[in-house]
Parts: sequence; C-alpha cells; structure tokens
Amino acid sequence: MKALNYKIRQVHLKNIKSHVDTTLEFSSGINIIEGDVGSGKSTILQSIEAALFGYDITKLIRVNEENCQIVLKLEPDLQIEWNVRSKKNQGARVLINGELHTLTAKEMREFVVKKLRIPESTGWREPKLFRAAVYIRQEELKTLLDESTSAEELVRRATGVTKFSVAVQNAKRVNRQLDTLSQALRNTLNLVQSRVERNKDAEENLKRYKAQLEEELATLETLEKMYQELEQKNRKAFEEYSLISNKIHAETQALKSFEEDLGITSEQRQSLEKEVKALEDELLAQEAPKLLSDDLEEINSKLKELQRELARVNREKGVLENQKRQLSELEKEKQALESEIDFGLDLDALTDSVKKLDQKKEELLKEIAKLESLIQGHSKLVQTGECYVCGAKVDTKSWKKHLEEEEQTLNRLKIELDNAERELESVRENQSKAKLQIEKQKRLEKVANKIEEIRQSLEREKSLEEEEKRLSEEVRELNEAQRFTLLKNKYEERVSRLEEIKKREQALKERIAELKRSLEQNKAELERVSLVYSQTKEEFDKVRKQREESLKSVERLKELVQSEQRRVEEYKRDLEEQKRIAQKLETLSKLRGFFEKSFIPTLEKIEALRLEEAKSRISVKMKEYFDLLMQDDERTVELTDELKPVLKKRIAGEWVEMPYPSGGERSTIALSYRLALGCVAREMRGIGVDFMMLDEPTDGFSEEQLTKFQMVLERLEIPQIILVSHHKALESIGQTIIRVEYSKDGSVVSVSG
Repeated sequence: MKALNYKIRQVHLKNIKSHVDTTLEFSSGINIIEGDVGSGKSTILQSIEAALFGYDITKLIRVNEENCQIVLKLEPDLQIEWNVRSKKNQGARVLINGELHTLTAKEMREFVVKKLRIPESTGWREPKLFRAAVYIRQEELKTLLDESTSAEELVRRATGVTKFSVAVQNAKRVNRQLDTLSQALRNTLNLVQSRVERNKDAEENLKRYKAQLEEELATLETLEKMYQELEQKNRKAFEEYSLISNKIHAETQALKSFEEDLGITSEQRQSLEKEVKALEDELLAQEAPKLLSDDLEEINSKLKELQRELARVNREKGVLENQKRQLSELEKEKQALESEIDFGLDLDALTDSVKKLDQKKEELLKEIAKLESLIQGHSKLVQTGECYVCGAKVDTKSWKKHLEEEEQTLNRLKIELDNAERELESVRENQSKAKLQIEKQKRLEKVANKIEEIRQSLEREKSLEEEEKRLSEEVRELNEAQRFTLLKNKYEERVSRLEEIKKREQALKERIAELKRSLEQNKAELERVSLVYSQTKEEFDKVRKQREESLKSVERLKELVQSEQRRVEEYKRDLEEQKRIAQKLETLSKLRGFFEKSFIPTLEKIEALRLEEAKSRISVKMKEYFDLLMQDDERTVELTDELKPVLKKRIAGEWVEMPYPSGGERSTIALSYRLALGCVAREMRGIGVDFMMLDEPTDGFSEEQLTKFQMVLERLEIPQIILVSHHKALESIGQTIIRVEYSKDGSVVSVSG
C-alpha cells in the first residue's frame, strides 16, 4: 500500500502577530501570498511550521494578547490545533478520521515526524530537516553564500548523510571503548596473577592449622567437664549464701518497718484518746434538741424537703417583686398611650379616597398619552403641510391653531395630574397615621388587661411571708438536731477506732520480738555458709580462667583455618578468572581488528559515496534551475568540494570562478541551490509531504527572471507550492492568489482564483 503524502488545505490564525482572526484556504498548484512589507505574509508560513512542530508558538502571540490559536488542516483528513492560554502552551489536539486526540508538545512533534515521514530529531530546538526540504526562508537565502555558513553540514543533514558520519563516530567510540575495556582486563589479569602467586602456600598452612585446632579442642573438652562440675557446686553454695543473706535483709527491713509502724500507731492512740475526751466533754455540755433522732438520713431528707419549700417561696416572692416593677412600667405606658391616641381619623374613609384618587390619576395619564400622540402627528402635519395618514395637502394655519389648543389642553391636564398626585400623597399620609392609631388602641387594651392580671397576682404576697417564717423555724430546729446527731455518731466512731488501734499496737510489739530472735539465728548460719562459698569460688575461678584461655586459642585457630580456606578458595577462583580473562582478551582483540580493518572503513566509504551521490544530484538540479533563470550560456554554477555553490563565467574559452557575484546573481544562485537541495532531500529521505513553502525567494529578481521563475516551479513537480512574494508579476502563475493588507485592526486577507 502506497504511503500518503500530505498537502495544506486550510490554516486558521487567531491573535497571531498581525492576524486577529484569519482563515485561509489553499489549493493544489501554486498559491501566491502577496502584500506589502510588514502586512503579515511571512507570518502565515511561520504559523504552518509552528503548527506542525510546536516550536516558539508563544513568541507569535499578538501584542497585548495572552491567548492565541493555530488550526492547520491537511489532506488527506488530518487536523492539528494548538492553543495558548495566558501565554502558556496548552499542548495540541489532533483530529484523525473524525477521532480527537490530545497530545503534549513533544508527543505532537513525534506524531508529525512519523506521520509526514520527516526523519527529524524531536530533541532539536528547530525543525532542521523540514526547513531544508520543505520550507525555504527569506533570511536563509540572504546568508546562504556567506563564508560563515556551513554548506556541507546543511547538505549532510538534509540528505541523510549525517547518519553515516554519526555511525562512523559511534563505531570509533565503540572501538575506543573496546580498547579501554581490553586495557582494564589486562590490568585485572595482572592483579589476578599477583593474587595467585600470593596464595600458593594456602593449602599447606590450612593442614597445619587444622591439626593444631584438633589438639586444642581435646584440651578444651577436658576443661569443659571440670568447669561444669565446679560451676554447679559454686552455684549451689552461692544460692545458699544468697538465700540466707536475702532472708536477713528481709527480716531487717521488716523489723525496721514494724518499729516505724509501732511508733505511728502509738501516736495515733494518744491522739484518739485526746479526741475522744474532747468529744465526750462537748456532748455532756450540749442540751438535747427538741427533734432528737438517731436516724441522720431521715433528718437530712426532711431538711432538704424544707429547703426546697423555702426556695420555692423565695422564688414566688421574687416573681411578685418583678411584677410590682412591671406594674409600674405598664401604668406609665398606659398613660402615654391614652395621651397619644387621636380618635378623629377614619381609616375606611381614607382608604376609599385613595382608591378614587388612583383611578382619577390613571384616567388623566391615559388622556395625556393620547393627546401627546395626537400633538406629535399634528406637529409633523404642520411642518410638512401633508396629512401623515393619506398624504393629502392641508391648511397649515388652521391646523396650527388646532395644535395650540391641543397643547393648552395638555398643559391643563398635566396641572390636574400634579394636583391629584399631591392630594393622593396627603391622603396616603393620613391613611398611614390612622393605621398607626389602630395599632396603639390594640396595645392600650393589651396593657390594661396585663395590669389587672398583675394586681390579682399581688394579693398572695402576705400569705407567702407567713409561709416563709414557718419554714425557716422548722429548718432551724432540724439543723440543731443534725449537728447533735453528727457529734454523737463521731464520738461513737472514735471510741470504736481507739479499741482497734490498741489491739494493733500489742500485736506489733509481739511481732518485733519474734523477728529479733530469728535475725540472730540467721546471722550465725551466714558466717558458716560464707566460708564454704569462698573456698568453692576460688577453685571455680581458676578452672574458668584456664577454660577462657583455651576458648580464645580455639577461636584464633578457627579464624586462621577460615582465613586459609578463603585463601584456598580465592586461589582456585583466580585460576579460573585468569583463564576466563585471557579468553575475553582474545575475543576483544578480534573484535577490535574487525572494527579497525573492516567495519569503520566500510562506513566511511558508504558515507563518501552517499555524499558524492548527493553532491552530484544537487549539482545537476542546481545547474538546471540556474540555467532556466539566467538563460546565459556564458555563466554557470558549480559546487565546491565543501559543497558550497560558486558562480563561474566563461572567459576566453575557460571557466573562471567569480568570487563577487552581483545581487541578482547571488539571489539566483541561492534559490537554485536551495531548490535543488530541497528536491534531493525529499528524494533521498522519502519525506511524505506534497507541498513546499517559499518565503520571498525572488528578492532581487528582474522582471525577466520572474517570468522564467514559473518554468523552475513547473520543473519541481511538487503538487502544492505556497509562495510568499511582494511581486505582483507572479500573480499570473498562481492558481490561488492570497492578498494580505495591514490595517489598524490587523492583517486583512482576501482570496481569488
């Protein structure tokens, strides 16, 4: 299946430099974009490139704007849309076969490179191959013949020869890496060989250390048996010594604690004896209360009940006090309301008057509106002398007099309207006052009722005072009974507690005597056990020291055995490693030989052949286009070894290089070279676009060269050419003419053809 090649069908620009809102349709064949300098012609081509690759779109935003949009439609069926919001690139949206996809700027470039088959690097900051093969820019043509321009680099990049240069450099880099790797392996081999020499005696040392270890392990086994027996004997003696010591310590602590407890108990007994005597004296001194009871809970219950009743009476008295204050305020309010109420305003009559005046006002407004309409028509009739309905001629004098009468009537009606509005306002004011009086009458009635209610409530004040006096006396008597009962209960509790403390004091004295006897016996036993433990420990410490020295010796010999085992293992590994490195060095040597003698020379030869092919094809096409434009057999153009175009002139039968061509010749050479390079780049790289963009390629051309330029475009055999030019002479060769003019509101575009 043949791959698709794309053409430009439409571009839409919004807030792109001088273009506020521009939509352009392109056709197959030659599309001419013409206009004055600065009108916005080149911006269209820049926008197409920006839409394809997304480079520097924010730099195209119109001055004083923050948002912009570029929509590019290609054939067949591909649409690309870029949006910038607040001067930030929002990424792209691509529409393929009716399906919309949102991509980042990098994803969009990768998509275009693949879709249009432009083997472009998405990591570059500009579409270099696209500009070489598709987009010929005005500023590039002006600098193409400068000494500073690298023509060979341009050709290499455009025709794909660069990839062979890169391949050669990569191959050389790989070869250098192989050399570095070989040197590293040789260094490693030297290290391995030195370790092999160093570890030759490891096996002999291992045998010797193993024999010494077996001998020391036998000694350790004997010492271990003695150690276990003595450890058990020593532990038993120590446990007996510790048991008696702990027992003595516990009894000493207990004796101390009991003695302290005895002191505290004696003090408590003395204190309670004094307190009981004081309570007894206080009870004898008090007179028994009227309401004597041993049930303290019953007394407290009655007391709480009386206190609640007393609190209720106090609350009711407080309510009566508030009502007294409220009664005084209500009587003042009643007097004020009686003085403010005016019983002369009739609300129903005032409401009826408002209704009648509203009706009269509405009738006057209708008459005024009707009369103003008539006056307007009659004024026109007086001015024109013709009936505004049928167009017949009329007597303006009589109509003028009639018009004056109507205006007088209108003024009279307006006066009546003003009088009616003033009267209506006055009546409405009285209506509001009447409503307020009714509210005050209702409030007066409510206040009077409240006064009567409070006076009836105040009649209970005397009975509440008598009840309060009775309750207070009952509370006093219960408080006296409560205090006496509490004192009696406290006395009985202290007497009972005193008896308990006396019993405890006697028990403590007996326990202290018992502990002192046991303590004397345990101290004598401790002296005997201490002597046995001391002898056993001395013998145990001696064997333990010998055992520890033997353990250290065993550990040292084990470490030596392990160390020699590691040396033996390292020795064997190094022998294998020595063999493996030697084999790898041999392989690397063969691989380096292949790179140096075969692979790199072959790549360099292919690179030279491809570059020569590109030079030949560019040279043929460049001469073809140059000859068509110049039509001069005495002048031609050739490529130097550096692939730079130079002008040659036949002088006395020989071709001589002309180092300083004229301005027209420079323009012709540059255009011929770039067109040839673009065509060859398309052929050699298989680029999938059927359009070429030319920005002012004919700058400096004569009228005759402009005519011949059409022949060059036909030779290109490119289905679609978009050509920016300020030469009107080129209009004749275009299938579509796009005129761009600059106005105060931005670029204005018109299309013909």
